[in-house]
Amino acid sequence: SVGVRFDSTTFVKEAIEEILFTLLLAALLTGLVCWVFLGSWSTTVNVLLAIPTSILGTFIVMYFFNFTLNTFTVLGLTLTVGIVVDDAIMVLENIYRHREHGKGKVAAASIGAREITFAAAAATLAIVAIFLPVAFMKGIIGKFFFQFGVTISVAVLLSFLEAMTLTPSRFAQFLAV
Repeated sequence: SVGVRFDSTTFVKEAIEEILFTLLLAALLTGLVCWVFLGSWSTTVNVLLAIPTSILGTFIVMYFFNFTLNTFTVLGLTLTVGIVVDDAIMVLENIYRHREHGKGKVAAASIGAREITFAAAAATLAIVAIFLPVAFMKGIIGKFFFQFGVTISVAVLLSFLEAMTLTPSRFAQFLAV
């Protein structure tokens, strides 16, 4: 009789579902930790908005690179959840410091973001320098890790862009200090 002897798709499907669950759990835990340490819901929401911005932007880049949602790309996205908020937190803390020193919201956002640009860029480039070389591995393993390295690098670069543009804008418009 003809039949399927072994179906590995069930394991792959379960692995992807588990990684997606971990992605959601990582976002929730990141939000909780940010709230505990930042002490403000509005600040926490501002920081957490870096996650969907970076991840959705990464999906767009993945689409143009013809990447699929496989174990490596979803794992890369899961790893970046905690990383993408770093730049936003650095920028927000510096803006908050200027606001406490009596500057207006717009001035604090502008000066605070400008002052921290080099530090945020250095942190971002350090992470990209770690993960982008993985994309250039040779052989079959290199083909898999290409998607992993590019996914993480793009997400981190987009988080830097978000932290330098959208985070100060949201602070100047919506946050009360």
